[in-house]
Amino acid sequence: MPYALTLHDIPDDLYAALRADANHVGTSMNKAAKALLASALGLLKPARPNYVDAFRALAGAISDEEAAEMREAVAECRTIDKKDWQ
Repeated sequence: MPYALTLHDIPDDLYAALRADANHVGTSMNKAAKALLASALGLLKPARPNYVDAFRALAGAISDEEAAEMREAVAECRTIDKKDWQ
């Protein structure tokens, strides 16, 4: 059974953000609000893809320690031997 919900005293910045989200997705504010609520409550997949997580899954993520180890391992590759260019 569908229910109705009225929200009072919505701050200007929240209203503007919801309006912008609805415009970005190309839907009404009502549909955008329902999608965001459902997503926040874990009832739906996120309304927008999380590109950061998707990129990390594709490319892999390394820890700060692993990054430091990698920088150390390739440091020699960053030096220019002038003899190689003569």
